[in-house]
Order: sequence, then structure tokens, then C-alpha cells
Amino acid sequence: FVEIEPGSEAEEEDDRANDVPLRPVGEILTGSDGADVLTGQAGNDQIGGGEGADSLHGAEGDDSLYGGGGDDLLDGDEGADVLHGEDGEDAMRGDAGSDFIAGHNGNDLLWGGSEDDQLIGSQGDDRLFGEAGNDALIGGLGDDTLTGGAGQDSLFGGWGNDKLVGTLPPFTIGDYLNGGGGDDAILAGDGDIVTTGDGFDTVILGHWNGEAQGAEIIDFNRAEDRLLYVWDDADPDAIPPELRIEEDDHAAEARIYADGRLVARITGDHDLGPPDLALMPRSSAAAVSILPVDADRVQ
Repeated sequence: FVEIEPGSEAEEEDDRANDVPLRPVGEILTGSDGADVLTGQAGNDQIGGGEGADSLHGAEGDDSLYGGGGDDLLDGDEGADVLHGEDGEDAMRGDAGSDFIAGHNGNDLLWGGSEDDQLIGSQGDDRLFGEAGNDALIGGLGDDTLTGGAGQDSLFGGWGNDKLVGTLPPFTIGDYLNGGGGDDAILAGDGDIVTTGDGFDTVILGHWNGEAQGAEIIDFNRAEDRLLYVWDDADPDAIPPELRIEEDDHAAEARIYADGRLVARITGDHDLGPPDLALMPRSSAAAVSILPVDADRVQ
């Protein structure tokens, strides 16, 4: 038995050994049935909008925001935030930090912001934008539109007729694109790896391909899926490219070239011929909404 005198150096060391660093305490804010504007502080805040069309802002810290009922606006601001839109047609942005954002019910709009975010649309026809960072986007139920943005992103359409946009100029890091169930439109950029999934899917290639290694399509099914090449007809003197399909039995793949540039490699059902590859001018593709969101602005 060793007796420690109060105030001694040994007692101070013992106190320091039991010190536990605490996370900053944040606000707990709850809205009313009306249209509320709630803003957190520097700590880790918990903010619930309740009913009504609310505007929730996390500010600094790792915040948790819950929209509740109504068409809400949620902004995580700085920190690793968790955003749940819940009911209504909500607009949510994680902003800075690695955020988790879920739309739940309604046709929601989700932006990841910077760093590595997770976005889940859940029910409804949602639009998901990963923006900067290596993001994971899941459409869930409904006819969703998923755009990865900068970084190496993973996009899964889920169930429904979804639109997926992979790597586009000026970005060069390839994404992972999986259509899931339903009849999906998948815009593949250079370096992208495409899995069409179930349903009658369209893989869209185009003049944005061929600057690097092209796209890789690993489960193409001629009985269900189709390939579409979109060429840029903005110049009145522009002419369609010469498309060529080369079979490589040794590698068990087909390669698609446009004016000599490799734009895609096809595995799976790779015994392709000219009828399997359609050609369409960009103006026509935009007019009939074949190009997913933002793709019609590709230079």
C-alpha cells in the first residue's frame, strides 16, 4: 500500500492518466411544424426540422441533420456530417468533409461536396452528384440519375431505369458503374469499368472517349443490351467517325475504335458486329434525352 499525498506530483500524474479527450459538445435543435431555419454552432450538432419546409445548417463539427416532413434544405457545412432528408422532396449537400447523405422518401437532390462521400437516394426519382473525392452513390428505388464528378467513384443505380455518368473530361480517373436492375443508360468515360446488370441497358460511348485507355464493359449481353456511340456534330462540317470492331479471341474481348482511337473494350458476350453498335449525332441524342444529365455539356 502506497499513500499519495493530496496535491502531490504522483496524484497529478494519476489524474492525467484518467483524462479522456472529449468531442466538442454541440447543439440539439428541434424545429416546429412550420418552416424553420436552424443553424448549429462549432460543436457536433443534432438538428431535426420536424414538419414543414425547413432549412438546416450544421456549421462546423460532425453534425447530424434530419429533415423530417416537408421539402427541406440540408447543408452539413464543415465536418463529417450525416444528413437524412426523410419525407418530402429534399435538397441536401454535405459540403466539406466525408459525409453520409440519404434521401429516403421523395424525389431528392443530393450533393456530396468535397472529400469521400456516401450518397443514397432510397425511394423516389433522385439525382445524386458526388462532386470532388472518391464517392459511393447508390440510387435505390426509382428512376435515378447518378453523376460521380471528380475522383474515382462507385455508382450503383439500384432498381429502376437509371442514368449513370462516369468519368468525363477533364477528369481522367476511371469510375465503377453498375446499372443494377431496370433499363439503364450508362455513359462511360475513359478508364470506367461498366457492369450493366439486369434489364435492357444502353452503354453510351462518344467523342469524349479515346484520349486514354477507353472504357471497359465486362458483362455485355447482346440479347438485352446495346451500344451507342455519340459523335459531335456541333460543327456544320463535321462528319461521323469511322467505327471499327476488332475481335481478340486470345483476350476474349472485342475492341471498339472510332477514327482509329480505342474507345472501349467489351468482355462477356463479345462476338459483336456492326448491328450491335449504333451511331447518333450529339444533337439528336440531346433532343431525345438519351444523354444523362450534364453529359450534353461535354466538350
